[in-house]
Amino acid sequence: MHSMTNLGTPPESAGTPPLAAALDPYAVLRNRDVALYLVGRLVASLGQQMVTLAVGWELYKRTHSALALGLVGLTQMAPMVLFTLPAGHLADNYDRKRIIVMMNLVVACASLGLALISALGAHVFWIYFCLFVAGTARTFLWPASAAFLPQLVSRQDFSRAVTWSSGSFQLSSVAGPAAGGALIALTHHAAPVYAFNAAAALICLTLIS
Repeated sequence: MHSMTNLGTPPESAGTPPLAAALDPYAVLRNRDVALYLVGRLVASLGQQMVTLAVGWELYKRTHSALALGLVGLTQMAPMVLFTLPAGHLADNYDRKRIIVMMNLVVACASLGLALISALGAHVFWIYFCLFVAGTARTFLWPASAAFLPQLVSRQDFSRAVTWSSGSFQLSSVAGPAAGGALIALTHHAAPVYAFNAAAALICLTLIS
């Protein structure tokens, strides 16, 4: 008679147990679309953190005014106040991927504008103008990005995808200012930082599109 002791026991060749797969924190990164999205977000966020430092450094160097630095925050906050509701409506009713790509393109153009303004020593008003444009683009980008991630993963993997996304943002928040400061120290100018952010936005939209 055949032994009954192993009755109902799955063979080892059946593959990775479902529980082990569910607990694997790296499983979500094997999804190509998610991996590309997270890398794009990391690069774009790194560039933005570098720009935040570079703008403050350049404005204070050119104006020696604390008020000029305060106006940076106001300029970046104004688009959120003005456009948060329209941005949410757009993300709910239109192609989110297209919104992300288009808004990253706007950020790239605004960053190229900052690089040109910095290189030519144009009036600081144009720095604020570019910051407002970039802030408007990010206001439309955020809700579209938040709603786009669930489209890339299953419900059971969504929490891990959010964890990786949050972790990449925290990494950029630490590394971005350090990288921006190092680039300014090497070049003694903010324009290369702005150019890097333009390239980062283009890399992001390329990976996502």
